[in-house]
Amino acid sequence: ITADSLVVIKRAVKTAQSAHRLRLLQRTFLAAEQPDLLTEVFKDEQLAELAKKVDKAVISATAQMEDLFVVKLWATFERFLRTYLQNKGTVLKTIMPSDLGEAIYDHFRGEVEYWKPDEILDFLKLTVLRGNEHLAGDAKNIYRYRSEIVHDKPSAEKIYPNFAHARLGDIISILLRHLP
Repeated sequence: ITADSLVVIKRAVKTAQSAHRLRLLQRTFLAAEQPDLLTEVFKDEQLAELAKKVDKAVISATAQMEDLFVVKLWATFERFLRTYLQNKGTVLKTIMPSDLGEAIYDHFRGEVEYWKPDEILDFLKLTVLRGNEHLAGDAKNIYRYRSEIVHDKPSAEKIYPNFAHARLGDIISILLRHLP
């Protein structure tokens, strides 16, 4: 929806008639930044210049939107991983005496929250991802890219949302096959 909205804004700016522009762009960031956009009749070259500015803004907004989507995908995936491992660890509750088993499980459940994603992916690669080790590598790349976005450090290689969604989804599918 956001991506489509950005396309609509680009089209609206190119609208030659000010009345139509007013109707399409009122109460948008463009109207706030450039109020004359809604009232003046522009010449073709003025519209072309304005369209170039908007194109740049849309390209930047699209990149930010994609990056934030990758951040959200990773956060959801990481929460799934931690919950999955905590659920797998319930077997620790079967240790006898039972109060010892409960204490060990409670400690394990809390510690899983602090495990590093790279380490989790490393031991998954050696076990349930055997034969699909490349997925762990792809997930590590997604995690690094996510960290670069969150810490505002430019990345050498962009990770696109479709790629992140597909790879993280593949890992989740494999893990779900190993539920009791």
